[in-house]
Amino acid sequence: MAEYNTSKGKFICLEGLHRPFNMPLCQLVWVCKFVVSLWNDDQLTCKPSEINYRFFKSHLKDLHHKMKSEKKIEGVIQKDNADLIYERIKKLNIKELKELISKVLLSRKEKVDRKIYSAYKNTSYYITLAKKLDLINERYYPSERAKSLARHKTTFFYLDSFQKDLIFRILVEKDKDMLIPLIISLPFEQNEKAPRIYLKYIEKCCDVTFFKYITKSQTSNYDKVRLSWIKQLGAVSKRGYLLKKYEWLKNEEAFAEHNENERHFLKLIVRNEEKMNKAFKQFERSYHTLVSEGKHDALFVNLYDIMSLMHCSYNTLNKIIVQYYEQKKEEKIVLFTNLVQSIDKRRRFYVKNQVPVLKVKII
Repeated sequence: MAEYNTSKGKFICLEGLHRPFNMPLCQLVWVCKFVVSLWNDDQLTCKPSEINYRFFKSHLKDLHHKMKSEKKIEGVIQKDNADLIYERIKKLNIKELKELISKVLLSRKEKVDRKIYSAYKNTSYYITLAKKLDLINERYYPSERAKSLARHKTTFFYLDSFQKDLIFRILVEKDKDMLIPLIISLPFEQNEKAPRIYLKYIEKCCDVTFFKYITKSQTSNYDKVRLSWIKQLGAVSKRGYLLKKYEWLKNEEAFAEHNENERHFLKLIVRNEEKMNKAFKQFERSYHTLVSEGKHDALFVNLYDIMSLMHCSYNTLNKIIVQYYEQKKEEKIVLFTNLVQSIDKRRRFYVKNQVPVLKVKII
């Protein structure tokens, strides 16, 4: 868990979320059960430096025996890999296992070595997330919450309602200023390919500019981890609204702090996006009309002809083409040119770092 001081107060969130390794929430139960089993009368029964290796071997044994061949869970080692690795390590003592892993961390020439490397990273991330959520401390001592998760009997790959509720409460506590705004934003989401709109709220309204979330590629992976958590917990409906069983979230101070401001902000965002999408459709319609009328040069259409057909100003059209290019460049080929067959002294439009253009081609 990280804390940042902003003009609005403390901003609390989780960092370093790994996709896919941090996605399955059942990992928290696996780690808690294993760590609790290592303690006897408040005494750790092995060296702390051995725990990652012991958990790795124990988890591979569990997957080998409990996972069905056809079962695939994102962030969980696949059955065939688990079987391959377990056959390689099952007879190794702790010293031999440490030597093997140290070796594959340095060099991975054989296929099984690459599998071991990936699987060891996987289980290490499981333990790291449990630490970030304060389920275990640096000495690997389990918290009361960890003991509750460990004591609760459930099937290996699934969480029951008690575990889901407890884990959700922990996540809200440790990741409240990212997870809560994400949940609030879900009914407002319109375009899954665009950056999540709650990030705009965080940047503009929470004074968290130092993250620069909207431009970070890792943000997309962080979002996928959090969205996977929300789905596994069954926290929201298909339309993105919080379900009744988690109504307690609305009584949380952080929810109250974000809810009104964020909803107001997102309504404005959605209204502006709807207005811009309408303008995009009119822009495309005008382009295709001019192409069909033959008013083009190798499918390049003069932007002033489009402006005339749209009945808009120069500034309005310039704003439209800038945003159109940024939002559509991954799904369409949008080309601009400043070349003309005859002299045209009219003011140019500007896109892509102030490049002057006069014509557009949409593929």
